[in-house]
Formats: sequence, C-alpha cells, structure tokens
Amino acid sequence: MGTCSSFMVIENWVDDNQKVKSNKFVNLYMQFDGYPEGNPSDVAKWLSKYTVVNGLPLNSKSQEVFNGAGCLAAQFVHEFKNGAGGIYLFPINHFGRCWEEYLYEIIVTENNKIIFKGYENNTTKSGLRKKLFFEGTPQEFAEKYQK
Repeated sequence: MGTCSSFMVIENWVDDNQKVKSNKFVNLYMQFDGYPEGNPSDVAKWLSKYTVVNGLPLNSKSQEVFNGAGCLAAQFVHEFKNGAGGIYLFPINHFGRCWEEYLYEIIVTENNKIIFKGYENNTTKSGLRKKLFFEGTPQEFAEKYQK
C-alpha cells in the first residue's frame, strides 16, 4: 500500500482590514511516496529552482519563473503528472479527506515568496486534524528531507 499525500497551492494576501485572505488553486493527490523523503522532497527541489514574479515582459519565455500562484499551480500539475494513474486532481474541499497520511501546502505570499508546509494527517469523521511538522522554504525542506 502506498503512502498517500495531497498538495494544495494557495495564494495569500492581506486585505485593507489587515486580514489574511486566500485563493486555493489546486488539490493534487499523489497515491505513492508521500512521506517527506519521497515525492515532497522532489516537489521542494523543483520549487527551489523557480522565482515567483508578478507579470512577465512581452515575448518572455523564461522557464525559471512562476507568474503568480495560478501559474505555479499549472506548472506543478504539468511537471508531475505524466500518464494515467498515480496522481489525481481532487476538489479543493477534499484536501485531507482522501486517506492521505501527509498533507503539503505550497503558499505564495503577497511579496512573492513561497512557503512550504508539511502536516501529518489524522482526519476523522468529525473533521480535519493536521499536525504541522515543517514550515519553511522549499529549499529548506529539500535539504532537511533529501533522499
């Protein structure tokens, strides 16, 4: 049996009332190798190669940037999904409710930084119960949990 995990790409910003607001872009479910040293380490290494920007110059074809969280989400699916099975897109509200052992959040902040969070998932019928075990940059995660 595999170690299931889900990844959610989230955009956070602070509104005029100083409240943190979020847009959730994708819930990508991986059926195997969801423990920190597995797929999440690969995802973190991949994220570490990129910079988040807000806008691209005309005729820009740079492969080393994400033009915001939506662009990151699209490139994430493109990078890791390659054929039938193994990886699935689930509805946002299923995050943590698909028997995943681990949950990961990829958060793009208002100042274009990426925060990578890892949780152990102990969801029950009464609700989502995730326990944070990592919060930092993708590079820090990759260094800590490298294969």
